[in-house]
Amino acid sequence: MAFIYFINWSIERAKKSNETTEQSKIGQIVSANIIFQTGEIEIKQKTGSWQKLSDNYVIGADTSLRTLADAKAIVELPDKSQIRLNQNAEIKFLTLEETDILIEQRSGEAYHRLNPNSLAIYQIKNGATEITALGTAFNILTSGNLTDVWSIENKLKVKIFDNESIDNLKTVEQGEFARINPQLDQENSIKTETLSIADLLKKDWFSYNLQLDQAQKADLGIFGDLLKLILTEPQQTEQKTDSDKIKISGETTTNAKIYALGMEIKNQAGNFSTELPLQPGKNEIEIIAEENGDRNKIILNIFCTKNLSLINLSAKNEQQNIILDWQHTIKETFSSFRLYKGFNQPIDTKTSFFVELKNNETTYSFTELPFGTYHFQLCAWQNDRCLDPGNPIIFELKKTDELQLTYQVADDSVSFSWLKNEQGSYRLSKLPAENSDLSQGENKLFTHSENEYQWTSLSAGKHYFQLCLLNENNLCKNFSQKITVEIKPLEKNIILSGHFFNQKIDLNWQTIGFKPQNGFLTILSKTPNVNFQGGQDHHLLLSNNENSDAFQNLEKGQVYYFIVCENINGACGITSNEISITFE
Repeated sequence: MAFIYFINWSIERAKKSNETTEQSKIGQIVSANIIFQTGEIEIKQKTGSWQKLSDNYVIGADTSLRTLADAKAIVELPDKSQIRLNQNAEIKFLTLEETDILIEQRSGEAYHRLNPNSLAIYQIKNGATEITALGTAFNILTSGNLTDVWSIENKLKVKIFDNESIDNLKTVEQGEFARINPQLDQENSIKTETLSIADLLKKDWFSYNLQLDQAQKADLGIFGDLLKLILTEPQQTEQKTDSDKIKISGETTTNAKIYALGMEIKNQAGNFSTELPLQPGKNEIEIIAEENGDRNKIILNIFCTKNLSLINLSAKNEQQNIILDWQHTIKETFSSFRLYKGFNQPIDTKTSFFVELKNNETTYSFTELPFGTYHFQLCAWQNDRCLDPGNPIIFELKKTDELQLTYQVADDSVSFSWLKNEQGSYRLSKLPAENSDLSQGENKLFTHSENEYQWTSLSAGKHYFQLCLLNENNLCKNFSQKITVEIKPLEKNIILSGHFFNQKIDLNWQTIGFKPQNGFLTILSKTPNVNFQGGQDHHLLLSNNENSDAFQNLEKGQVYYFIVCENINGACGITSNEISITFE
């Protein structure tokens, strides 16, 4: 069971030779605090190993912090800014001072909420990527060298370094998402797109941080125009209680409808209040506000300790898998566990499906389940009877959009990228129609270590793509959004260039969007605005693959004008730009 507690950190600030006397006191201490924690957090000093965080550490630079599965943490920095760490995140504090904060975000997700009154330079690093905050709120997710950034309030400056030199530089505006991949070329290493607020609020992590920002009365940035939904009670969205009910109160707009646990809560002139029942163990409660198609939500995670049985059963999901964990304090001897499962209906120990498990097991997974509502209950079994039925739990398996496919169109090609997942391989499908099944598509397979692909030579028109994460049987267990890409017909053109060299004028050209059928004509003139009538000096090149020509023995000092065109029965078809070159 996760406990919430507070831990004070002391961070020793390094002495700088060019600081004032007050700033350069030896051993000067500034403070950072973990102001909220659920689950397990581990810490590592520069030369040490990972160990459970306790309250007796003095932490300076080169200290690492990580959250384990189902853990979260909020760290308050010396300048009163906050880093909110999601589960399975790891950061390293490189510099922690009131005027200089540098953090290496090694893996996972962190929401950065800066103090608007801070004078500190606030920077995040991931490999060759450096992000400098110009505003007060942004979210970062890192996986290897890949960095995803959501700019929530104001701007961010993104740099990619090649050793000491800046290889690429871009400003990410408020309301933009940026994918940063230093392994790509300069044109594609920092790609941005506009954020969808509705899509962000489908993710519990962004809803959680929005609720915290609203409670702090912070600048909400792109969320500033959302339907009003403020929770005044309880004050923390994650907590434990020994009561079997919880009071919720809050504020919204006058005409909004409020829902929780499938029930509508009365809105009294923009205020609402009610009591909700809790079941023993974990409770996830969605509070939803709706008005004229606008929607906002807050998620509460409440652990109820009242009437807990001798068996404490909990559940979590990964895509379409439900993972059940339990602890027990049963002192009697028992031979096995029976884990019961019901789909869209409560458990009946006489008729419900069950799995027989050893008495020393503490976890079990149901894989590739259909979406829906599941009921679980665990019994300690001895001599054909249940010694303790355990706490029944209800778990809703909802479709998620966690597998995100991003893309960039260039001419007749589309470049795709996605976050790596160490638990499976991928299949990228090009579908024949928008509503086609993936089995009908043209497929490309990728290992778990690959996360990008360029689909080339696409015809003009619309193309449809979707990515799926494969399980060990090469069946899709999670899907990305479907992407529609429109390839526009290339404008037919000839690009001509040339120069004088070694007593001749060399011409070079490139065709775009077509291939000639009867070769080319290259034409020169002593006057501009060349218009081929058949009489000017010209060369006829019958090869359709030609892309160069040369003119020599011309008048010295004379300026010549050139064009090249598609040969159509001795006349010009598609024609290039005109260039002028002096024969020296």
